[in-house]
Amino acid sequence: MSELLEKPKVINSQTASKSYIPNEILEHTHIGWENSAFVKNLLGEIPYPFSFQDVEKVMALYRVGSVKNGYRKGAVTFPFIDEKDNIHAIQVKQFDNANHTVATDALHSIIEKHHQHKNSDMPIWLKAYLQNEKKFTCLFGEHLLKKYPTNPVALVEAPKTAIIGSLYFGLPDNPRNFLWLAVYNKSSLNAKRCWPLKGRKVILFPDLAAYLEWEKKARDIESFLRNIDIKTSDFLEKRATETDKSNGLDLADYLMQYDWRSFRPEFKPAYFGVKSEKGVAPKHNLFFSGEISPNENNRKSGDHKILEEYYLSKNELLKLANETIGNNNHLHKDNIPHFEEMLGYGIIQEAKPLEDFYYLSGATPF
Repeated sequence: MSELLEKPKVINSQTASKSYIPNEILEHTHIGWENSAFVKNLLGEIPYPFSFQDVEKVMALYRVGSVKNGYRKGAVTFPFIDEKDNIHAIQVKQFDNANHTVATDALHSIIEKHHQHKNSDMPIWLKAYLQNEKKFTCLFGEHLLKKYPTNPVALVEAPKTAIIGSLYFGLPDNPRNFLWLAVYNKSSLNAKRCWPLKGRKVILFPDLAAYLEWEKKARDIESFLRNIDIKTSDFLEKRATETDKSNGLDLADYLMQYDWRSFRPEFKPAYFGVKSEKGVAPKHNLFFSGEISPNENNRKSGDHKILEEYYLSKNELLKLANETIGNNNHLHKDNIPHFEEMLGYGIIQEAKPLEDFYYLSGATPF
């Protein structure tokens, strides 16, 4: 058993009657993160392994680590950190060679069992933490919302799927890329947990058999939060076979059938799903059931025109800005299409002292 679990640093992280896991506990999981079975799979066991550089970036972004010793040795750790950097919980997952879950745990539970086995006193922070009625009370990746304030959000069930999504579609340092977050499990999706997503464009990607439940919850969330643009992808539900359903297929399982290079704009245009062994692009939109063609002239195909909505290039946004705003004009942000993306690229700027009015950067606003 590691030194950390034998002699954890005593920290009482209690704020407003809720206790959190000390940062020192999380930092210890980052030592040797590449030794988890999950990471080893991403680097070598899946059909299309990722580069070490990409995996390292994503693990650091989400602060993913691993368990070094004990009965969960080699398991991956997924921390749930809120917008104020409070660590609500650290999920522990063990995966097989196909990155399917074989065991689920929580780091606080592992530490508690260790002290019980040793018949030693639990650290002060853990005694306080165990008094929390619920442990997983924020989104996985929630701490990234303040760092990437304009990106559309892709919300999935499990942290594993959020990690895979980020690796396939690219990091959120590009404002038009999705910021991938996870809710913890199917029943965890609710308005309270989604409160930090106010003002965002959000697409839900439910696992198989959860579409109807999540679509209903999406409407409840929309009604409660109001200032949120939330849609539910029916992609898996529409195309799943009986075998897929019996195997509990999720978006990560689907994505890993394809070469990730065909999804990344730096390798190919952002048309979804070229299977490298066949070299053929399937005629469907990854996000919704409408069909799309991998042809520049047909980019607006699809029931919800998802490419048009989320994947315009900077040059396309510039053209759109000129058409809708013009060089000598200013508009309220609610009347500017792709407002967040244009702002993120620096295409528009605020027409001070008019609040919430914007004009083309470098132009005359009046």
